[in-house]
Amino acid sequence: MRCEESISCPRYLLAADTYTYYLLEYVSGGSYKQFPGVSCVCNFKMPVEAKHEYRWDYKQEAIHYFANQIILGINPPRDDTILIPMPTSKPRRHPEFDSRLDDVVNIIYHTTGQQIGFNFDVKQDALAYHNSGAPRNPAAIMDNIYFTPFQTRPPLNIVLIDDVVTTGAHFLACERILKQAEPSATVTGLFLAKTTWMQNA
Repeated sequence: MRCEESISCPRYLLAADTYTYYLLEYVSGGSYKQFPGVSCVCNFKMPVEAKHEYRWDYKQEAIHYFANQIILGINPPRDDTILIPMPTSKPRRHPEFDSRLDDVVNIIYHTTGQQIGFNFDVKQDALAYHNSGAPRNPAAIMDNIYFTPFQTRPPLNIVLIDDVVTTGAHFLACERILKQAEPSATVTGLFLAKTTWMQNA
């Protein structure tokens, strides 16, 4: 895994006080053959309407890849750590909700016993940035996030799991909510990929 601080940080992530890590680079506009991360991310984000198609197996492979890499990377189980998937663009009750992040942490839990939580959800459908170019203001994102407080005191380390970090606004919104609820906790982001852009020749 590569530490976000070693490269140019996304727009809203400041290396001085935010720790995020990613596995792959998702090159926007790049081809599958030229950039392997593009294929993995696209498979991971495959829409739920493809569930009964043969290509759904590729999505499952990407989900297991991400889960297995996290298992190797953080060496669970750790009593001082909880893994929490970040909210997607649709509420869990929505018929088109994509459970890919929930699936990742569930695989980790069932494989290792690592503590997980499902504390985030969205109040209503939100535009997905990668499809719409929707505004990425952390305060606006926070307004649409529903947070379920911890029933017992949470571990010292909270690891937020998400697929792609682009501007970092989504992560920052979730981090702020957690810091308001648990100021002493350390919040880390772990992403399948970081968005980069094709360089001009």
